[in-house]
Amino acid sequence: MFPLGYSEGISISVDLKQLSSICPEVLKNAGVESDQLRDRFCSGKPSAIPSCSDLEHIFAPLFSAPVSIRISLLKLKVLEILIYLSNMKSEHKELTQYFSQQTELIKEIHQQLTEHLDQRFTIAELSKQYLINTSTLKEIFKAVYGQPIATYMKEFRVRQAMKLLRETNDTIADIASQVGYQTQGKFSSAFQSIVKMSPSEYRKIQGIAPSDSFSKTL
Repeated sequence: MFPLGYSEGISISVDLKQLSSICPEVLKNAGVESDQLRDRFCSGKPSAIPSCSDLEHIFAPLFSAPVSIRISLLKLKVLEILIYLSNMKSEHKELTQYFSQQTELIKEIHQQLTEHLDQRFTIAELSKQYLINTSTLKEIFKAVYGQPIATYMKEFRVRQAMKLLRETNDTIADIASQVGYQTQGKFSSAFQSIVKMSPSEYRKIQGIAPSDSFSKTL
């Protein structure tokens, strides 16, 4: 569900008829009405809601939640989301077919970027490959994934590196190369900026003996 510490996607289906007949007390007290939700979000085209601090506060706890409480927490988050949707101002945007097609294109770009971490793709190269304007590419990527491409990929590379540090005995230099850094120094700097400790320190607290001491003799 949460590879590398990232949520790849959470799908929530709500039976509004069922919600109307047996609405949880907490939603009633918050003024959530199924008819209002239906009129607002289910009468036209799909809607997009820009990311914001309120939504981040709803989803952020999911990233660090222990597996044992994750299902219970997800149920609570559904209630939070319904309350948020019920009380939000009408700022969501209807997705045009054109925007929807662009979103699918951005997902393809995301897949290419995340499945080939050892390679570096420039915005210009991606724009040319996928026949999409560079500014549009950057704008829609941020709308879909909540961050600029460079910021998102930096964090993604580090999260993958964290996984490799935990689960393999590869040297830090090898891991740096696998996640797309040409030098161990640049990798360590990026890792430190996000994790607030060095790769070797992170590996040490995971209880994994570093293999870097053998790298010079191989």
